[in-house]
Amino acid sequence: MIPRILKRSARLSAATALALTLTLPLSANAQSLDMSNWANVDKIPKTEATVVPVQVQIKENGPERIDFAGKLRMLTQRIPASACNAAAGIGGRVAKGYLSASIGEIDRIMNALEFGDVFISIKTPETDRRVLRRIAQMNDLWEPVREEVLPIADLNAGDTTVEDIRTTAEKSPEMLEVTQALVGELIGEYADPSRLLATDAVGLDILGRQRMMPQLISKSTCMIAEGISTDIAQEELKSSIDLFELSLQALAYGMPEAGVRPPATEEIRNGLLDVMARWNDVRPTIDALRATGTLSTEEREFVYEEMNDLTAMMNEVSRIYAQASTQSL
Repeated sequence: MIPRILKRSARLSAATALALTLTLPLSANAQSLDMSNWANVDKIPKTEATVVPVQVQIKENGPERIDFAGKLRMLTQRIPASACNAAAGIGGRVAKGYLSASIGEIDRIMNALEFGDVFISIKTPETDRRVLRRIAQMNDLWEPVREEVLPIADLNAGDTTVEDIRTTAEKSPEMLEVTQALVGELIGEYADPSRLLATDAVGLDILGRQRMMPQLISKSTCMIAEGISTDIAQEELKSSIDLFELSLQALAYGMPEAGVRPPATEEIRNGLLDVMARWNDVRPTIDALRATGTLSTEEREFVYEEMNDLTAMMNEVSRIYAQASTQSL
């Protein structure tokens, strides 16, 4: 089927919806969750992106593109998290496996966003020049990181140290910034009411960031435990926890005044509540690291495993959210 092409002037970004005060009621289903120590901050920061008024073409697969770009954002942090833990002897073959899989996923998603990939439901190549420039920028950053982490992912490679991931550590914040901008520009291109509700686009943006947050937390905890840039890592860990908790509440209960609607289905809601409960289990261990700067090997293994499980859970919630966003039109 030839996709219907529409033209319109667009200026849609997360900036239209993510800078308002959060006031959230607790539902009966969540009464058992103890959130007394959760973040109490005023605002959900917006996704930074350069989105300007231009004539754009609205093509199919908008939710899928935003969803996969959100996953790409997560992968830019899973790479340094797994590389740091693998180099520190945490996670063993699992850490190397995650690292290897993440390399392959970044390669495939970048290719799909540019050229299309019917096997992951992105049926057409990208044509917007702003998006293509952002993809090229990400490719330039990714190539040296890819070369550095490939040997670490090799199960037959010898011992490595955190010194072996210097380029990865330096480039990961920049890769995250570029992928955040890419998500914002995809929202600007594809969040058309005939294809994707703007509120759903905002929800997909936040979910994409939520998939990334456990990996950012994992990376920060590894850096603190290894004594690498501890002041920066401590601040990054604190801000990541605050944003993760605040955004979970907005997604689970809705934030209409900021353009975040409540979950469209019980499956989405229950998935988010499961994530919240799982996070409550691991947070005390992370709080201990923040207070002391150290964890036992067992505790580090626990945190690494839990962050990977939370990412998998958020991946599933994001997938069903993307499906519901198209079915609800």
